[in-house]
Amino acid sequence: MTDSYQHSIESRFAQAALNFVAKGVFPVELVCPITQTLMQVPVLTDQGNVYERAAIKKWLQMHSAGV
Repeated sequence: MTDSYQHSIESRFAQAALNFVAKGVFPVELVCPITQTLMQVPVLTDQGNVYERAAIKKWLQMHSAGV
């Protein structure tokens, strides 16, 4: 996945999030499965899952310590 493609995805999520904040309605796709909060900086994994960047970074650091 290229950096420009990743940035494009992040930008689209950020704009959608702002639109939903304005309406006060949040679809489940914009909620991070780790934090259960609205994603501010979403990232798409190679497996197609979307997480809040800080949350998945922390999770990966905690769970790869023994690898």
